Amino acid sequence: MRVLAFPEQIAPVLRDLQERGLARAERFGGSPLGDELWSVTPLGLQALEAARALAQRSADAPPTKVARDATPSPLQQEADLLRRLGKLAEKNGDASQAARYYREALDLLRKVREAPAD
Repeated sequence: MRVLAFPEQIAPVLRDLQERGLARAERFGGSPLGDELWSVTPLGLQALEAARALAQRSADAPPTKVARDATPSPLQQEADLLRRLGKLAEKNGDASQAARYYREALDLLRKVREAPAD
C-alpha cells in the first residue's frame, strides 16, 4: 500500500499496524511521494480474512426466530457487542482493532455453538 495523502493522519495507524506485525515498511530511495513502501504481512492477511469471514457469516446467517421471552446468553450478548465494536473500529479506520474485535466475537460464537443445550 502506498500512502499518498494525509501522512500525518495515516502514519500513526501504519505504525500501530507495524507494531502489531500486521504491516511492514520497506525503505527505498526517496521520492516526492515518500521513502517507504508499506505492505500487509501474512499475519495482517490472516486478520483481514478472519474479519471478512466473520462479516460474511453475519451477512449470510438466516434470521433466527427467538421467542419473545428468550434472552440471548451472556456469551451471545458479548459476541454481538464485540461485533458492533468491530464495525465501529472499521468505520473509524482502525482495521487492526476491528480484526481483534471480530476475532474475539468469532471465538465466543464458537463457544456458544459448542456449549451443550440446556
